Amino acid sequence: LYPSLHRHFRQSQVDWAAPDLAKFPLFASLRGLEAVLGPGDVLYIPPFWFHRVESVGFSVGASTVSASEEEAAFADAYWTKLPFSEAWTVQKKAQVVRLYLRLLLRRLGETHAAAAAAVRSMLVDSRYGPLSEALSRLSPLGELADTACFKFADDSSLEGHASRLEAVLSEQTLKLLSLPEAVLYLSVADYVEELAAWAVGAENVISFVLHCF
Repeated sequence: LYPSLHRHFRQSQVDWAAPDLAKFPLFASLRGLEAVLGPGDVLYIPPFWFHRVESVGFSVGASTVSASEEEAAFADAYWTKLPFSEAWTVQKKAQVVRLYLRLLLRRLGETHAAAAAAVRSMLVDSRYGPLSEALSRLSPLGELADTACFKFADDSSLEGHASRLEAVLSEQTLKLLSLPEAVLYLSVADYVEELAAWAVGAENVISFVLHCF
């Protein structure tokens, strides 16, 4: 998938007609289902299923998308108010967001041992890795390069934030754990991108993921 902050969000980076298996090696192992629709046919595609539509001739079609139970459950967790402040410096935002994500993934790891590794792999290997050439042309981090987040050492000044974040996480984690595992990882990856963009700006999300997450 493209990153959630990309204009092609929720679309595949792979050209399915001519996949680049060097860049997307896992695509070779995929197995799909094919359906040919005729006049009056309706096809239901379950939530979070990859799909590709191709017309074999002149046709007129219509599609509709409705929110799934999984999306509703994640939205409930997503909109949980966090003890963050717009008045903080970029450096403090980055540090507190990093702390929050570490605590969140630790909680999820109690029942999903692979949570942190799966979310990181989804972000680095699947979403941003294939775009690395384009991302390399972005402006450098500048003032962020020397923050404690990118040269992380435990900071006692964050202890007060940890206790406040733990209180929020108790409620939030319960909501997230209602999601199927694959949907959980996808949703948390989206969440990481959103919080990183809030903290350091959309252009620096990949640097946050690589050095701060």
